[in-house]
Amino acid sequence: MESDIKSLLAVSGLADRVKGMIIAAMLPHVAKQANIERGISRRTYRMVLADLHTDRNAADSEAFIAFKKLDAKQPNGKRNPNSIVIADDKVVTMADVRRKHQERSDKAKAAAAKRKAER
Repeated sequence: MESDIKSLLAVSGLADRVKGMIIAAMLPHVAKQANIERGISRRTYRMVLADLHTDRNAADSEAFIAFKKLDAKQPNGKRNPNSIVIADDKVVTMADVRRKHQERSDKAKAAAAKRKAER
């Protein structure tokens, strides 16, 4: 897992000491994720950012600033090409939430009907 994190941070050009601090902060959070070759989720990014925040780690704000820049937008407003954060495939509108809920409900009802028919 550590090698995957190092490969994500390779494009950033960070100092080794700062990379070590970021890797140490990321390990507990990305250990639960199966595939981080493409990047980390927005939720994981926020959790690691909170762990690196200067309120928790007042001794060194360099890692916090460096990690925060990994998702910063460019001056022209476009996404940072070196960003390690991938877009979440999460529901974004209430219509999507209702649709997903209905799909799960229909799937559960079909499974229950199938179980009942098999008895």
